[in-house]
Amino acid sequence: EEQGFSDPYVLIQFCPEHIFHDVPVQKTSIKKKTLNPVFDESFEFNVSIDQCRQRGAVLVFTVMDHDYVFENDFAGEAYVDLCNIPGVDGQDISGFDALAITALPLMQPQHKENGALDILASREWDKDAQEFVKKRSKVEEKAA
Repeated sequence: EEQGFSDPYVLIQFCPEHIFHDVPVQKTSIKKKTLNPVFDESFEFNVSIDQCRQRGAVLVFTVMDHDYVFENDFAGEAYVDLCNIPGVDGQDISGFDALAITALPLMQPQHKENGALDILASREWDKDAQEFVKKRSKVEEKAA
């Protein structure tokens, strides 16, 4: 931002879509003119414990910078492997107070020549692979 501040918000999404196909993306409120936003918000998702236990199931946090005139800017993304969330593997959790605060590093995706995305793109017969490549390519473009 020119003024040195951002207007961040976070998109929260369960992935992959073939596991969480009916789970909508949710988003936080926009925190105006800050570089250190605090999102003290709660969200509820209708997902099963079996979905969360599936291999590859993740929660994706995409941080965006709201722009009032132009397209919103991609700031970064972080992933949480759902099998690592307390309670998913069956242990008893006694409310939010029992959970530790976790810091997640924001990542900027970068295209790797002959990487996984290129391999998926070559699977022209696979509709799911093509849709995934299309979405990830858009994220890579915004990150560039």
